[in-house]
Amino acid sequence: MQPVQVADPATFIPLLEFDDFASFSKAFPYANDGVYELLYDLCKESIKTKRRPVAIANLKKIFQATFKICAQRSFEAMSLRELSTGTGISMGGLYACLQSKQDLVLMAQVVVDHINHSLDAAVLSEQDPWRRLQQAIRTHIYISTPLQPWFFLLYFETHTLEPEQQLRSKNIEMRSMRAMQLLIEEGVAQGQLRTDDAQGVATIIIATLQDWYLKPWKYRELRVDADAYANQLLASTAKLLEVQK
Repeated sequence: MQPVQVADPATFIPLLEFDDFASFSKAFPYANDGVYELLYDLCKESIKTKRRPVAIANLKKIFQATFKICAQRSFEAMSLRELSTGTGISMGGLYACLQSKQDLVLMAQVVVDHINHSLDAAVLSEQDPWRRLQQAIRTHIYISTPLQPWFFLLYFETHTLEPEQQLRSKNIEMRSMRAMQLLIEEGVAQGQLRTDDAQGVATIIIATLQDWYLKPWKYRELRVDADAYANQLLASTAKLLEVQK
């Protein structure tokens, strides 16, 4: 698979200004069918179906069926024939979109990488370090709420990939952590934040962001929505970094 992987900060910069999930959702272009359009545009060189509307419709069926099956069983136990039955797409139709089951994880990797990379680039448009960090945290939570199955699939099924592809997944996380660390270090350098362990704080933030999309059941039971979770994490981060207002 040879995806077209270019950061797109211009799409994400307007999203940084939203402080509530409802307003964000109306503006987020990848909440519904948009994510499948994005996927096709990023991976079209590897997809044999060249009619864009047909390919996008099939990708939607394939991933929605994958997410449903994986919620009931494991990804490893799912077969392409089972996926064919679940989608109503013939085996030939499946192979026109992917070469193997692992391509599903690779496609999730492409989507998550593109979104994380674009968000990291977009927050650089904000000059204030603390505001920049707030935007990065809140927007990541808002993005990973509708795209939770994509983040979940990548995180838990990366081990099914080849070593080089596994490393690519790990690098996505490490790059996000490093970007968060740099935001913190800049705030410290400008006297707005205080910590002698920017890497440690960045690690805590990334782990907390991951908990949101890896354990959605927990927050449903606690009745914590995206806004509440973002506000809680931002309040905790402000205390950790002793924000100077």
